[in-house]
Amino acid sequence: MHNLPALAATYIQPSEHYAYNVSGVAYDHLIQDCKEFRVLHIRGTSSKPLSQQNGITRPSLIPTARELSENEELEATLWVDMMPSTAERYSMKSLSDQRKKAKEKGKKAGGQGTKRLKGSSIADARDFAILPFDPTALCIVVSMRKELMVKFYALVNPEMDLCYGFNVSMEHVFYFPEFRDDSLMATEEKRGTWNRKILNHIRAVSKDGATKFARRYDTAKLSVSWKFSLGNKVQSLVVSYTLAPSRWILEQLAEVLKAADSDLSHCSPITNAALHKLVSIKKDFTIHDTEKVIQECIDLWSELRELGLEAEGILALSKGLRDS
Repeated sequence: MHNLPALAATYIQPSEHYAYNVSGVAYDHLIQDCKEFRVLHIRGTSSKPLSQQNGITRPSLIPTARELSENEELEATLWVDMMPSTAERYSMKSLSDQRKKAKEKGKKAGGQGTKRLKGSSIADARDFAILPFDPTALCIVVSMRKELMVKFYALVNPEMDLCYGFNVSMEHVFYFPEFRDDSLMATEEKRGTWNRKILNHIRAVSKDGATKFARRYDTAKLSVSWKFSLGNKVQSLVVSYTLAPSRWILEQLAEVLKAADSDLSHCSPITNAALHKLVSIKKDFTIHDTEKVIQECIDLWSELRELGLEAEGILALSKGLRDS
């Protein structure tokens, strides 16, 4: 039995800033704005337990472009939870064993930082054990295929930016706020109600509501809005490196910055004011505008430089558009 680390029992409000397991332990995942649907595409799921997999590779917590793509050939999953590396220590069974062990030694049941949620809900309680951000935590998803019950899969072993999902116990996962009811006190109620909320989310995006599941989902109908801005991506990796320095995190940071350098979404918008003026027949177009049009064309299509665009030709084109 592992000894539970001494976690500060901290007053936290509001609870939606954290993920919680059914034992009432909080996890500080550092992901901002978790209230949108998160649909991730993966290579497939396996009923084999994650614990039986040797030498797993942990992916980045930042979804890849392929995971967020709308490829119907891939399996669509809903990202609902997180699983830090110490999750098993905070399951109901582990906490119960720890309390029994402490009681036998004449210590206060639960030990430091493991307060029990007896007679208190997450919404009402004033202090909880909070697990700090874990850079090795895994994303936990639920398949969006037809399921009679919720099954959780940890995403690992990425190949060409797509992961595989292996089965994990619900006792080891920490639910995002939109999949919880923080007013509940009984553990069994949480297990049933929280999982029903997950199924309701999946039904909400199926073709015809609660009566039918599609094997493949039209993700264009989903409100998929990943809330990691470039700044958040960099910040997340920097925090990860601060907590657990590794070459892999530095490589991930370099990839993010390299991609951003050529990504127009991180640049000032291209206005092409001169080209817009050329085709706007209600605006006057003069010889002075032609040089700007030529430069904008070359910036967009460098091959045009070899054609030797001339101001007279651009001006004639403008006149033709306005006379037509």
